[in-house]
Amino acid sequence: MTRGQFLSCVLLMPAAVWPADATGKWTGNVPGRRGDEVQIAYTLQQEGGNLTGSAEGPGGMQMQITEGKVDGERLAFTVAFDNGGRSARILHEGSFSGDEMKLTFTMVGREGGPRTMTLKRAK
Repeated sequence: MTRGQFLSCVLLMPAAVWPADATGKWTGNVPGRRGDEVQIAYTLQQEGGNLTGSAEGPGGMQMQITEGKVDGERLAFTVAFDNGGRSARILHEGSFSGDEMKLTFTMVGREGGPRTMTLKRAK
């Protein structure tokens, strides 16, 4: 096999050979319960199948990401916060491809069903 043929084979290998990486800052708008939208940013760090990081919500509120897992382009994590005695856990699951992430999130113990959002990786 010539060098050119080898390089062609390598370039044509499926993307699955190189695992997807969710590391980076992801931003978007979260649909609120009153029909409004709130800006949110997730800063994610992926190491193998583990995912850690933080989320920045309204008013600059900082929240930790826990229980984070990544499997291929699928991911799931929990965001927990305690804001002056008002605490919540928010479960997230979804997928990402390239610079776009689609998440479904559910607030544990709160009324209302799951909501969805689309995030973009900040460059």
